[in-house]
Amino acid sequence: MAEAEFYELVGNSDSEDDEFMGFYPEDIGDEIGENFDLDADIDLDDQELREIEQEVENEMDREDRDPKHNAYFSPWLTEFSENSGPKHVEGSESDIFLTLFNNEIIDILVTQTNLYYEQYITNLGGVENLKPHARARKWTDVTNSEMKAFIGIILYMGVVRLPGYDSYWNTDELISLKGFTVLMPRDRFLNILSFFHAADNSQEPPRDSPNFDPTYKFSEVAKLLVSQWQHYYYPGRELSVDETLIPYKGRTKYLQYIPSKPHKWGLKTWTLAESSTGYVYNWVLYTGKAAGDPTKGAAHRVVMNVTEPLLHKGHHLYCDNFFTSPSLFQDLEDNQTGACGTLRTNRIGVPNAVKTAKPKKGDLPVVVRQGNKLYICWHDKRQVNMLTTVHNGSTYTKTVRSKFHDGHVREVDHPRAIQLYTQHMGGVDVADQQTQYCVSQHRMLKWWKKLVICNLLEVTFCNSKIIWKSLNGGKKVSSMKFRLAVIHGLLEGYEPTNKRFARPVNNPPSRLTEKHFPSMNPHMTAGGRRSTPDCAVCSDREQKKRHQTQFICLQCDTPLCVYPCFMRYHSMVYFKITCSPELHK
Repeated sequence: MAEAEFYELVGNSDSEDDEFMGFYPEDIGDEIGENFDLDADIDLDDQELREIEQEVENEMDREDRDPKHNAYFSPWLTEFSENSGPKHVEGSESDIFLTLFNNEIIDILVTQTNLYYEQYITNLGGVENLKPHARARKWTDVTNSEMKAFIGIILYMGVVRLPGYDSYWNTDELISLKGFTVLMPRDRFLNILSFFHAADNSQEPPRDSPNFDPTYKFSEVAKLLVSQWQHYYYPGRELSVDETLIPYKGRTKYLQYIPSKPHKWGLKTWTLAESSTGYVYNWVLYTGKAAGDPTKGAAHRVVMNVTEPLLHKGHHLYCDNFFTSPSLFQDLEDNQTGACGTLRTNRIGVPNAVKTAKPKKGDLPVVVRQGNKLYICWHDKRQVNMLTTVHNGSTYTKTVRSKFHDGHVREVDHPRAIQLYTQHMGGVDVADQQTQYCVSQHRMLKWWKKLVICNLLEVTFCNSKIIWKSLNGGKKVSSMKFRLAVIHGLLEGYEPTNKRFARPVNNPPSRLTEKHFPSMNPHMTAGGRRSTPDCAVCSDREQKKRHQTQFICLQCDTPLCVYPCFMRYHSMVYFKITCSPELHK
């Protein structure tokens, strides 16, 4: 039967008398008849019919309950079928953190920190050329367990925020924090922080070399961390890409000024995160303009770079108008990745109908389809332009507050695509928010140290928390409680080098009940003279009231003036006193 005859027979509605009664086998022909059995019975029992009816009812109910249902239209896109969530990892809070921040990374930090101290002393011409009271004279090589303790202290500083490093080791009874003095002496911590390194300076290519890498100082550690993030967790279908600004005001050519950010000055990174949890899957530092196709721009290259590990999987990527362009969405489409984002209408390839669209408040959205790309122009409080390759142009009625309408509410025809964009775009913002809960804003001259300590370390901590929650059925845990559990895990097997600081935190010796006796200080300076440290009771460097003493309580290992400081220290809870000439008479 010819195609024209078929449509004439079935589709013609002009005839009122003739009724279409069906086909005869000779009308269908051999090609169709071979694969179609007219005599076959369609046997559906009552149970199967009830299941079909229930499925239809559930589908209708789901559409009524969830206005976002049926908002997707992407027949060209591979169906997302990956198992999202943690992979190849289990254990306690600290186990998961140390799986991401593993021993290979710790070993690099230990090796390069010790190497940098050697290079520093060699360039100086020997230890003897250090200043007499320089902290570097007390240097001993860092061990693996000590580096973990150092990282634990950095995380601990996010729990208790104080204005400077010295404040954490302040002995004033009102603000003293025994945890820090127990873990590590102040000078030892500052020594490790000063010589903290992640790469060999002697192997760094010069700036005029074609192999010069602006991220050389931390690139090896950053690559290992990102690979760990990607290996132990797979994100869900919805992803978001955006910029992150790490607060910094030091000197570097990579400093960025973004007035719309809470911290306007800093280092900019491109971040790819899971929309629902904020899990950071990929991370790239912005180091200036890079070579590439000038017709596509830097934003196009950034998105294709950070999403490369997840292409061809059927993901939906959400981005803002800085990244969105028809050429980018076409490249993502060619790589079986859907995309949705707000749009600047001056982008190359945007149809004129979109550029000239001026919908008014209360109007239905203007929808223009170009292949698999759908342009939506809609006006609520202001005009919003959007480009998507995974949604349709459907709307739903949304009730919003309004003081100018009856009942102080009004109904708006809201595009479903815009609602889904609002829901899924904030993945990077969630990640930024999580990293700022308990991060100490360390002041550092070296920009790469700021990047490692204040961002990469914190992102790893937040990612480990997301993994732990996913493994424990979404169990809620406070950031502080999780952080303390990680810190305790980092301190396992660590023994302070100075026995004075090896006292257990929860069971310190009582200076108020036991017997104590004054003695001459047995410690000597580097020059061979008796050490005269500050008195723990009457000396206060912050108030520029310094008082040194040769006497010490051997049991407490605390420098004290014989009178009246020794008695005050061992008989009063709050023993601090201001030094004066009359005090010691």
